[in-house]
Parts: sequence; structure tokens; C-alpha cells
Amino acid sequence: MSATFLGMKLKLWLSENKISLQKFADLIDVPTSRTVHRYVTGERIPAPPMMQKIKDETGGAVMANDFYYLSEGRRTASPSSGIR
Repeated sequence: MSATFLGMKLKLWLSENKISLQKFADLIDVPTSRTVHRYVTGERIPAPPMMQKIKDETGGAVMANDFYYLSEGRRTASPSSGIR
């Protein structure tokens, strides 16, 4: 079974709300849009305090679990994160 990256939910939310990566970076108080890009692509998983900021800014549309892969019924970190 192939893994499905669930962090794409942030990308979809940003697109639907017409919010740029830089604007969202400003909203969640990160220095560059590159950080948000890494969250969107799964290169990086936000730390719990940042996950809370993302949840708050998206009105709960993007949750902490949305940053993990779903593989055969269990969640794992993204392959590029080095976390298993």
C-alpha cells in the first residue's frame, strides 16, 4: 500500500483562501516563506507550538495529524523528515 501525505491539506487551504506562502509565514510568525513551503511539501514537520499556530490561523482546518503520512492504517512522519 502506498503512503499518502496528509500535509497537502495546508497547501489546499492556502490555495482555497488565496493566501501566499509569505503571507502565511507572516501570520504564523516564521521568518521566510521557505519554512511554510517545507511544511506544505513534507520536508519539515512543524514543532507542536507551531502546529498550534497553524491550527489557530486556519480556524482548525489544518490539524497536527495533517502533517503525517498515512500508511496501512498508521501515521508516520514524512519520509524526508528522517523520523519514523
